[in-house]
Amino acid sequence: MNRGVFIFALLALVGCGQSAEQHFSRGDKQYELKQYGKAADEYKKGLAIDPRSAPAWDRLGMTYRLMYNESRTTNLKKLEVDAFQRAVAQDSTYWPALVNLGATLYYLGQKDEGAAYIRRSLGIHPNNPDRQALEALLADTASVH
Repeated sequence: MNRGVFIFALLALVGCGQSAEQHFSRGDKQYELKQYGKAADEYKKGLAIDPRSAPAWDRLGMTYRLMYNESRTTNLKKLEVDAFQRAVAQDSTYWPALVNLGATLYYLGQKDEGAAYIRRSLGIHPNNPDRQALEALLADTASVH
């Protein structure tokens, strides 16, 4: 393969030289338009360039959550959990991902594990505007034991 063709093919693979932030921004726009499939595609393209972005992993998880809500396709729940876990793995103090992962696990029936993430998020961000609702989930978990 000639060098020019190789470079062109490589650029095509990484989004024609577009930055991760450009893909994340386009993903956000598609998300706002409720074009969740397109949003997920853009987030994944951006994450292929910069896989360390906890906010992008979190937004991808939220996108999968909404896609699941529309279709009830079970595989999307697994993708949702995976995206939130990757967000937390990239930044263990990124409280939105901790809340989202905790809530998802809680509603999947993994209440103790979900509660642990929610507690962690509240320790990091005690002024969360959803604190009362999150504490209600925690109280429900505590009453089970």
